[in-house]
Amino acid sequence: DKSQLVAKLAEAKGKKNDASYKNASAAKQAALDNAITSAESIVKKAGATEKEISDATSALNNAVTGLDGHDTSALQAAVTAAESKKKTVAYMNASDTKKTAFDNAVAAAQAILDSPKGKTEQEISDAETQLETASNALDGTVDTSKLQVEVNKADSLKKSVQYTNAVQDKKSAYDTALTAAESALADAKNAQSANTPEQKQIAVNGALLQLQTAAAALNGVDIADLQAEIALENSVKESVKYVYDTAEKQQAYNKALQDAKELISKLADPAGQGVEVATKSQADRQALVNTALKSLKNAKDALNGVNKTVLQAEVDDDSHFSKSFA
Repeated sequence: DKSQLVAKLAEAKGKKNDASYKNASAAKQAALDNAITSAESIVKKAGATEKEISDATSALNNAVTGLDGHDTSALQAAVTAAESKKKTVAYMNASDTKKTAFDNAVAAAQAILDSPKGKTEQEISDAETQLETASNALDGTVDTSKLQVEVNKADSLKKSVQYTNAVQDKKSAYDTALTAAESALADAKNAQSANTPEQKQIAVNGALLQLQTAAAALNGVDIADLQAEIALENSVKESVKYVYDTAEKQQAYNKALQDAKELISKLADPAGQGVEVATKSQADRQALVNTALKSLKNAKDALNGVNKTVLQAEVDDDSHFSKSFA
């Protein structure tokens, strides 16, 4: 009677779609494959002895129970959640130590996902636990330090010629930006606010940009285009062209970006770090802005990285497509 063998054979074949097989070590996979092949030959064999049937059934059973692959779906979900966490204030503003611990935990978990064969259930569980622990330890909060510095300059700035001699619309723009900045600071510090930390950080960053722009405009310098280019930082750094380009070109963009930010800060602080810039003529100050804008745009336009993994996948797909019609 081959009924038990046939049933066990069906079960064994079904295991090939399971994580226990897919993530099993090569030796365990081979053991099941060989047991299935042998069992199929016994099922087809006319006059197979009871011992042959029994041995084939036992071999299948041993191969199935011997599979050492484990489900990594929960770990994959944890890694996916971790990637999303990197976009939160908790991560972005966390201490370097906490961010490094989190990054290392993500990398360790990803390493298991990239090569899951033969990994023990304990290894998978430990990676998930370590990732959860590192995630919970992230201590980033809304960063208001830069905006607070700009707001603190308001009293002295309003007493300076830079403000008092400015045209009314420039002064009004600064006053409006200052009010918005103070509001953003208050909301950021309000634990009862309905806004998320991410929304608060966006508001703070936006208020900083507007306040710096308004302060710099009191100098009669047009920095709108430069500020707009600086505001593209996140989208540029998340783009394929930046991520997959050379370190040299990335550094060139980062330097141009940092130089542009420093110039904006100097223009917004004529009595402090921008004393030297403040002594220049309007034409010279505008020339500095135009040069910084050109350098930043050129560095951005020079980025041309390519995701070779995706490109290779497309080439492979084309190759398979061509072969299917050969």
